[in-house]
Amino acid sequence: MTRKHNLQDYTFPDRKIEARKHRFQQIGRDVASYFSRIANEEHNCLEPIVFKEALVADLAQEYFDRVKKFKWLNDFELDERINPPKMAALMIEAAKKLDGGERLFAVPKAFENTLFENMAFMQFMYAMVISTLYIRVLEVPSMHERDLFICLDRHNIPTEWLCWSLYNFAQAFGEIRDGIGE
Repeated sequence: MTRKHNLQDYTFPDRKIEARKHRFQQIGRDVASYFSRIANEEHNCLEPIVFKEALVADLAQEYFDRVKKFKWLNDFELDERINPPKMAALMIEAAKKLDGGERLFAVPKAFENTLFENMAFMQFMYAMVISTLYIRVLEVPSMHERDLFICLDRHNIPTEWLCWSLYNFAQAFGEIRDGIGE
């Protein structure tokens, strides 16, 4: 198949890249703060959970590389945007790839390789999804929320399936807003 554009033709303005870095950083800090409170209050652990902010640039790079590849594979026009469910899916994939090499959160030794550590990462992905899709969290039945967490925990979900799933989740419990893209 002949493509309209070369992969390297897809570029993103610095302001978009910086905005995405800021969003990742803010979500990471919020999740770390929340899990630090749980560790302190429930487990008497004074050592904080820390979001590794040095990885934010790598996460943003991985995300935009995936957006670029997605747009190229699907023959998007250079100025055409992807929709929020696709954004959320590609954010999840980028975070999983990065977290698979170096964990995004530093946790006290007692919490290393535990469900607690994994849940901090899961909450990070969940927060990216709900903020990107404008999910009305109080309207999401617990069964659907559980299914979303199961989906987030799977490592070999095809991109198209993840996009479709998040699109349906957004249709059911979110707001599709015009003018939003990557």
